[in-house]
Amino acid sequence: MNYKSLPKLLSVIRIVVGLLFLEHGLATAFGLFEGRPDHNFAKLHAWAGPIETTGAIFLILGLFTRTTGFILAGEMAIAYFQSRLRWAGPPGWVLLALPNNGEEAALNSFFFLWLMSTGGGAWSLDALIAKMKNAGSALKPGSLKERVSSWEPQLRGILRIVAAYMIFSHGLREVFHIMLPRTTRGADSMMPLDSLGQAGGVVLLVLGLLLLVGWQIRPVGLLLALQCVLAYFVGSVPRDPIPIRNGGIDDLVYACIFVYMAFTGAGAWSLESTAEKKQPAMSVSTT
Repeated sequence: MNYKSLPKLLSVIRIVVGLLFLEHGLATAFGLFEGRPDHNFAKLHAWAGPIETTGAIFLILGLFTRTTGFILAGEMAIAYFQSRLRWAGPPGWVLLALPNNGEEAALNSFFFLWLMSTGGGAWSLDALIAKMKNAGSALKPGSLKERVSSWEPQLRGILRIVAAYMIFSHGLREVFHIMLPRTTRGADSMMPLDSLGQAGGVVLLVLGLLLLVGWQIRPVGLLLALQCVLAYFVGSVPRDPIPIRNGGIDDLVYACIFVYMAFTGAGAWSLESTAEKKQPAMSVSTT
């Protein structure tokens, strides 16, 4: 792929994740998709629906993308620490995202944090507004937006490491039957990535380790994206065609992340970045 096409790929990923996240907002705010609406605004949880619905719409439109990403990253972090830690497994596992079923909240939080550094991409209202102001894609030197954009390789590296931990954990679960979830999800306790059996678990262990150290990320990202999509159609779609009801949203978010990394590389703190010191880490920003 031509690097000039990356802002368009970023836009597609932003829109897909925004549509998936909108399901959460609509379920919490309005009870759609068999959700449980919470309108007791005296409690923090009730605000999740309006925040997630509004934030998802902004993401889909690509409006105020950086600010929206920052807010949603914080909201997902709060959701994780407030709602998921009570489901912790054995002692010492309290912060592990798989045993407490906080995987999706943790993944979303780091994804939105990374999106804060990238902006909305080519197909966004942010890019259109910048063009109307004759600002183009240039970032004013020394501006807050320019400084945040410069963090993209580091935030992509953090997102890669977090995703690698969770992918590797799925492999451990399938191969060694540890880190089992404490609550049911979808039709049963099996998570979609766990639907490909021990052979799939071995693949996740190998690819997860490569992802963690940041080596051969382009083929690794492509293979992981394909495995996540396969797991979604094998483990999720038979349950229900709607992602929020079939428990497969995180698989689709993983696929989006891995597709992007397949074209951009590992980001900071990776063996690839160490081996490619002569070439500066690539950062994509359009607004």
